[in-house]
Amino acid sequence: MRRFLLFDAVAAVGAVLVGYAVMPSAARTDDDSALPTMRARRATLTDSTVAIGVVKPQVGAEVKVGSQLSGVVAKLNVNVGDKVAKGDVLAALDDAQWRARVASLEAELAAGVAEASYARSDVSRMERVASFSVSQVDDRRRNLEVRAATVSPSYVDTDATVPEIGAGMRV
Repeated sequence: MRRFLLFDAVAAVGAVLVGYAVMPSAARTDDDSALPTMRARRATLTDSTVAIGVVKPQVGAEVKVGSQLSGVVAKLNVNVGDKVAKGDVLAALDDAQWRARVASLEAELAAGVAEASYARSDVSRMERVASFSVSQVDDRRRNLEVRAATVSPSYVDTDATVPEIGAGMRV
């Protein structure tokens, strides 16, 4: 049994040696220039495609349009598919609530101006009449300062607090 094992091992080693000697010579060819070769180098890959065609808008595409104010749309000036340019008015909001709010603020301002005017004349009258004490006159002066502060230009800035009424949503 040992003989067969030794014989099989020698035969396997011989087959390997014969295969090693035969294979490299069979793989070699005299025409090495037939294979394309390139030298590897570092580079940035760019890929671009040129296409010819027409770009068409998608029917039913949604475009988000917003407004600085919220409200009910009173008038819609454009329809689906209409061409619009920058600055075109797309819609107008119902401004009845805003007009009422502005009227209310203007009434409050007029009342404040009237109260300040009355306080000013009251202080002037008290300063001319000697029967009022100094503390009463000082109290009325303080009242005048409070009234004047409520209607001062720094307190009421109508350009900043009142939006442009009647303005529509623009592109």
